[in-house]
Amino acid sequence: MRIIQPSGSSYDDESSSRRSIHATRIMVRLLFAIGIVVPACAQAAAISHVAFRFTASLAWEAELFGHSIGPSDPVSGRVVYRANAPGSLSAGNCSDCAGYAMDLVSGLSLEVGTLSLRYDSYRAAVFNDGPGIVPETLEDVLTFGRTDVGPASYSMSLLVDGAPYPTAFVDLALVADSFVLTSAALPIDPQPTDFFVGNLLINDGAEFVIGFLDLASLVRVPTTTGDYFSDGELNARDYSVWQAEFGSTVASSADGNCDGVVDAADYTLWRDAVGPPSLGVPEPGALVGAAVLLVLSITRKVVDGR
Repeated sequence: MRIIQPSGSSYDDESSSRRSIHATRIMVRLLFAIGIVVPACAQAAAISHVAFRFTASLAWEAELFGHSIGPSDPVSGRVVYRANAPGSLSAGNCSDCAGYAMDLVSGLSLEVGTLSLRYDSYRAAVFNDGPGIVPETLEDVLTFGRTDVGPASYSMSLLVDGAPYPTAFVDLALVADSFVLTSAALPIDPQPTDFFVGNLLINDGAEFVIGFLDLASLVRVPTTTGDYFSDGELNARDYSVWQAEFGSTVASSADGNCDGVVDAADYTLWRDAVGPPSLGVPEPGALVGAAVLLVLSITRKVVDGR
């Protein structure tokens, strides 16, 4: 198999043509792929989060989000997805493809020069045995990016330096030979060496730029229990996500035990993972107790006629 590395290598005509066709074809797939999902955990015991980090390079200079970015700007990213997402409807032009809505805070993030791009609600999709460069060639593609499907706890807009940018989107595609992904389900244990090209598309609604992943930088990274902000760290930001999502039955990064609801058990997972010293956040029991006291106080005042 010929490994396509967009930067730091020389190519013959066939290799360059193959890379160009791959980039164009995958971007077309991303533009037209749609998927619908009923977000819920398949089963509480099947907890599986997969995370990658990578670096990339942009193909040309572009003016996006009021910034000039191009090949000289460093690009790094991280993607986290829940591998045990439930089934969905077709997500592409192959008979065995599926898309899954994800509500994972900071689940897809990019640093492009001084720009910070992030999705808190996005879609992961699998194109298993889809059409390749020529009709008789099949490929497997794992994609991540914009979504307009499924209930989402957070804004589906791309966050640019923390602010929603409704006209913008980012798409990421990892391309492999047809024997890599065995079904339309999200893979539990994909290996970076499975993929021979990675494509990146950044669009602010007016201009766009494509990029290519440095495959040598594409590595699996461990996920941490209680990391509800999906940034690889355990701190008060994870608690803030849990607090905002408390009671939610929509698929959420704060559903730490994957039982379909964000509740006190998920707080306990985070608290035990953080350990001492205390970050000064109240126990769920204390929050409930305070609410009960408030209700009793209001009731007493009503009864007393005050």
